[in-house]
Amino acid sequence: MTPAWRLTTATFAAQPDASPCSAIGAMVCPAPSKLKVRQLAQQNQKLKRDLHRKDKALAETAALLVLQKKVQDIWKEDEDI
Repeated sequence: MTPAWRLTTATFAAQPDASPCSAIGAMVCPAPSKLKVRQLAQQNQKLKRDLHRKDKALAETAALLVLQKKVQDIWKEDEDI
């Protein structure tokens, strides 16, 4: 890692995603506020709930497709007889 005193604007221009805190090191950067931490935690919980809901819906859809395929196979066997 480049020492903090050797960082230039070119360093930050080359890495637009990186914040100055990540380039310098965590010891120089201020700690996030409690409000920001709470907001991020709430957002994280919301995303987890949404993911869980979508995962359940996907599992239900997959189960229904399997059952539909089995019903079609049964009806196809009955028509062959």
